[in-house]
Amino acid sequence: IYTLSLHDALPIYQPAGGLLTAAGALTLCLTAATGIVRHRIFLTSDFDLGIFDQMFYLMSRGGAPITTSVGYAMNHMLEIHFSPIFYLLVPIYKLRSSPETLLFLQSLFATLAVVPLYRLARAHHLDRKTSLILAVLFLLQPGYFGGQLKDFHEIKLLPVFFLSFIYFFERNEDSERFPDVPTVVFLILTLAVKEDAAIYVIAYALTALFRSVSARKKAIVVILIAGLVFVGITGFILGDESDFTYRYRSLLPAWETGSIGDLAKVLITSPFAILTDRKSTRLNSSHTNRS
Repeated sequence: IYTLSLHDALPIYQPAGGLLTAAGALTLCLTAATGIVRHRIFLTSDFDLGIFDQMFYLMSRGGAPITTSVGYAMNHMLEIHFSPIFYLLVPIYKLRSSPETLLFLQSLFATLAVVPLYRLARAHHLDRKTSLILAVLFLLQPGYFGGQLKDFHEIKLLPVFFLSFIYFFERNEDSERFPDVPTVVFLILTLAVKEDAAIYVIAYALTALFRSVSARKKAIVVILIAGLVFVGITGFILGDESDFTYRYRSLLPAWETGSIGDLAKVLITSPFAILTDRKSTRLNSSHTNRS
């Protein structure tokens, strides 16, 4: 998709581009190899690698995204998380139906995030050296590098699409043309990763409200789109089956009838509740490890 703007591609003949390519290739090899070795020496688990491998296997053979690890057949797209981005990976998985394919794809997409990050830094007038250092540090930060050494999870596909959306949005924010194709494409891909990716998009778009008039107008459109997508998915596709509010149930006044609206009400009336509620933090952390 980056070929839509050839002049934005990293010039391989420039030292910064070559060094960034080398750093990305090294990171990809290290993270993918480590993940595959972990799997081969039985350090991976059913939650989550086994779940996704079963789901991708069925999808690659024309079936529904079903997993049975919880003891019964569960449709991942309708009962756990809404991640249609997986269908883009199915053709690759079909070439070699193995958990190792998922681990490699995870490392590949996570590593590719340095491309839009580097371009974003250059768009903000950082020199090539500083942009390169920023991109390499991004790859090596423990939370990002270490996260790729764990089992497969859809959230690790998010950075490349989200950063690409931000880059194209900011590059074209003063243009009269909106929506421009690259921004729309990466907005769709970002929202397709997971239902709560819409929250990240809204959070970013809110910052654009404080920039130029054209950026403000485009940000409002993005906020409306992301908001409608989030409400539509959590309210009508996942509905009561979604575990979104489960992660923050200690913040809700009534868990049995708690909803996204109840959570929003708590955050508006008590904005520091989510920072001071240790029970919610522990719950979210433990549940993330499960899901």
